[in-house]
Amino acid sequence: MPVYPAVVLTKANGAVLQANPQTPYPPTPGPDEVLIRNVAVASNPKDWKLSKVGYYEGIEGNDVAGYVDAVGENVKEFKKGDRVAGFTKMATSNAYGAYQTHSVCPASTTFPLGPNTSFEDAATLPLAAMTAAIGLFVRLKAVEPTVDGEPNPEAAGRGVVIWGASSSVGAFTVQLAKRAGYFVIGVAGAGSKLAKDLGCDVVLDYRTPGIGDQIKKAIADSGKTFDIAYDAHSGVSGDSTSFVELAQVLQPQGGIVAVVIPVPEPDKAQLPSNIEAPWTLVGTAHHPTAAGGDADFAYRWFRQLGKWLEEGKFRPNVVRVMPGGLAGVREGLELMETGKISGEKLVYRIDETPTSF
Repeated sequence: MPVYPAVVLTKANGAVLQANPQTPYPPTPGPDEVLIRNVAVASNPKDWKLSKVGYYEGIEGNDVAGYVDAVGENVKEFKKGDRVAGFTKMATSNAYGAYQTHSVCPASTTFPLGPNTSFEDAATLPLAAMTAAIGLFVRLKAVEPTVDGEPNPEAAGRGVVIWGASSSVGAFTVQLAKRAGYFVIGVAGAGSKLAKDLGCDVVLDYRTPGIGDQIKKAIADSGKTFDIAYDAHSGVSGDSTSFVELAQVLQPQGGIVAVVIPVPEPDKAQLPSNIEAPWTLVGTAHHPTAAGGDADFAYRWFRQLGKWLEEGKFRPNVVRVMPGGLAGVREGLELMETGKISGEKLVYRIDETPTSF
């Protein structure tokens, strides 16, 4: 019998390449699910964070791209051999993890890929692009682009501040906000040039003194109305610097600051009464809309993003392929944890994984 490789993450040992512990393997997709034979998979900051604190240990990762290998009951949209990418369920079971040769994914968060879209580019989208879309259009209640992807007239005269504009989530948020028609002030560091290239009207360096005053000046100079901001900074939980700054720059009118990591309770208690701070919680993409989730929104937007990616209307993250396939995951997560990745998405090609491990 073949031995399939997988990366298992634990609090004690970090990311370890080993034989896949699932039996039988590959797994069988359940109703409304597909099994994807992975070609390229990608990392997100939460991958190292969850195992680091012992919240979830096992095969994790949620960005996959490859070929449909099997479909579960009720699945009509896909068939074996289709080129797809998908956002798998987070911290649920080994079957849904990305760091292996085959992953189970809900059909609703799987989307078709055109012939001109590479698997490496597609793997950068699932979790981060949906975090951007849910944060911007659901949590911040920003108006969406028109059905043909043009600026929405309702966005005229309005702006949004995006902190972490060159991060994976931030880069997608910038593009979505610009396509919707917003004036965008991006806050970045080493990735400032990328943020500008993606469409930010103004880019400010968070490392310069008085960044809050600089943002306020940029808002005033723009002549636009700013009542929303997106904190796409996904650093260490508990670091509220960016959130605090954004809450202040929306004063005195107030507004909404969407965050990708929870706001610490002490900071939340000190929020001005005119500031809301919703947590993006991209996992709602897997929860039924009727039960308060965002499954319908995610279904629609994943297919829209896949179409735009194929048409060249939406840019993937800058891909950095880590050598060694799954053998490179450990180094990749360590680079992310130590803050050595900026403006890039770490991607792993499954067929480059060593046969002995």
